[in-house]
Amino acid sequence: GLSNEEILCVMNNGSECGGATDSKNIHENSAEIDVYPNPVIDKITVSVKDNRAIQQLEVFSVSGQKMLRKAFVEKSDVNTLDVSALPRGVYFLIIECDGRKYSKQLVKI
Repeated sequence: GLSNEEILCVMNNGSECGGATDSKNIHENSAEIDVYPNPVIDKITVSVKDNRAIQQLEVFSVSGQKMLRKAFVEKSDVNTLDVSALPRGVYFLIIECDGRKYSKQLVKI
């Protein structure tokens, strides 16, 4: 999994985390991935270009605490995640796709 340090380095400067292997680097705000609606009330949809498979979605609080995790067995380029149980606030959505991890900021209202 991701350490809090990796999450915090994404939060603090928005750049890829140094000192990690290629598969663990987190790419900030990739244009290849769309997350909507954002802000979100109950469910988000994560869409990946080029029909690539999402392995898992994780939601972290700004303090680095893992709040939600959803793994996908079947390949799909559009995936939904129910975030209705989350308190209002700002979160980081980590999308694992083809062995790479991407970060998107998520606002829950």
